[in-house]
Amino acid sequence: MTEPAAGMEERVRTALREAALGLPEATAPAMRHPVSPRGSAPRLLIAAGTAVAVIAIAVAAVVVTGSGHTSKPGAGAPVMVAASRLPTLEADVLVFMRVDATQAQIDAVNSQVRRSRAISAFTFLDKQAALAEFRQIYRNNPDLTRNVTADALPESFRLLVPNCGAQQSLIDQLSRQSGADRIQPGAGLPHDIAARLAYRQSLPPDRIDGHCGYHQPKGPAVATLTITALPTLTFDSQHYTVRSGIVEITLATGGGIHQLAFDDSKYRGFVLTAPSGPTRGKVQLKPGTYTIYDPILGHRQAGEQATIKVT
Repeated sequence: MTEPAAGMEERVRTALREAALGLPEATAPAMRHPVSPRGSAPRLLIAAGTAVAVIAIAVAAVVVTGSGHTSKPGAGAPVMVAASRLPTLEADVLVFMRVDATQAQIDAVNSQVRRSRAISAFTFLDKQAALAEFRQIYRNNPDLTRNVTADALPESFRLLVPNCGAQQSLIDQLSRQSGADRIQPGAGLPHDIAARLAYRQSLPPDRIDGHCGYHQPKGPAVATLTITALPTLTFDSQHYTVRSGIVEITLATGGGIHQLAFDDSKYRGFVLTAPSGPTRGKVQLKPGTYTIYDPILGHRQAGEQATIKVT
């Protein structure tokens, strides 16, 4: 029996959300060849190029302490490298074009990327490359892959930005391009870490710190808080209470993919994702009231937010 079109569309959307938030299960050859130092990290592209533009998910900026990244700006025009040399996990900025972006719009972004002195290296995935990755990630799910075509996937760029101070400005500039659907911070992992994680289906449960993203406070937590996101697009409570100090927060899911972020610029980059991870992370909280919410498009609007009172 043929699956109804609406049901298949929802399965594809779910799979693509997972591809954007998680990591592929594929067991491909190990990464061997360096691109250029940021440090001297080699790179290999993986799954997030499959994220569909109509699914705007705020992906956590996941980074690693002691990554070896430097803060030196690019010395000149950025170098274009093969997709196999720049994995999604190692990119600092991810640029997803609209699914229906014209060649002129793609060329405009390409030109801006090539002129930017904030970028040291970049790669580009066209629709066929995105489809090849999608099929590799979900090669054990033929019912899904046979129903996805290249036309359903967006072109995308992966950028290395050695100077973290330039990351947000670059995102803001690229966001003005009419053909761009979503420009977001990337993981920015060093190659050795990305190589160890590259072929897992999900990130480790503990939050990973480093480069341009959020940095966890050092030291043990004085309190723990578990928050469960429900399929009804709400958290399991509207109000939580915890003692002040270093707090370890765990995000659980009662069904579906959910994220947790703070509506406070001090915690920008702290994003938990369940079930694909990271699902656990530490924050330093002073006495007061903090608002948390799910940044996935439509979730907060549906009521998925709450407060944490810190005493």
